[in-house]
Amino acid sequence: MLQDVYAEYRLPFGFFRGGQFVPDFSLERVEGDAYLPLAERAAVVNTLIPSGDTYARDIGAEFVVEPKKSGFHASVGIYNGNGGNTKSNEDRRFLYTNRTTYNIRFTDDLSWTSGFSLAYRNKNGLTFPGIFGNDSTFSGRDLRWGAETHLKADRWEIQSEYIQADLEGRGKSYGYYAFADYDITPKNQVVLSTEKLKTLAASYLGEPWYIVGYSHFFNGQKVKVMADAGAQFLSDRTNYSAVIQFQLFFH
Repeated sequence: MLQDVYAEYRLPFGFFRGGQFVPDFSLERVEGDAYLPLAERAAVVNTLIPSGDTYARDIGAEFVVEPKKSGFHASVGIYNGNGGNTKSNEDRRFLYTNRTTYNIRFTDDLSWTSGFSLAYRNKNGLTFPGIFGNDSTFSGRDLRWGAETHLKADRWEIQSEYIQADLEGRGKSYGYYAFADYDITPKNQVVLSTEKLKTLAASYLGEPWYIVGYSHFFNGQKVKVMADAGAQFLSDRTNYSAVIQFQLFFH
């Protein structure tokens, strides 16, 4: 499965990118794996971003404006709309995206970023197994939007997002996540998180998850061990999850 392959032309106030890559939609999806405080991205991000069922990638072009020292970021993109590694486009309809954020730096150690994402397409015969839970196809208008906020200090950060997908004639799917992490020492970090996802699949359990995590850094973000434990409280039982992950990054 081919993931990222693209060409980029940089300008003094932004850049232009063309190829196959992750469309600029959702804060957590465009954050690098090495900088996530939990072992996995939130379910709402993996499921409700426009290309969530195809490794988050799509084929297209994107123009990003982010003047230096301004704190402003805005992108507009046009994509095939059928997901990654899909070269054909029989209906000649496309996916359009926008993400706009603004960062306020209060001090050298304290900053706040907020923004929103939009995505729209009108397609025929798409499958969304993450939303529908089966192989049924969808045709019609697909509008997705999200709101994000991120507060970052020297030793702690708070981040949250809400994402919603409005699928014409099929209903809405939505969800959120929020986490707060704290660096106990330069090599040890703890995190508390909650997340919820409500899809159109009748069998999907939409109650929130509550997660606690710990990371130990051997070489900054490049070499670390992460351990997450979560619980989901249902009316008749409690579901548990646990993840232990060793991460090694070469770039």
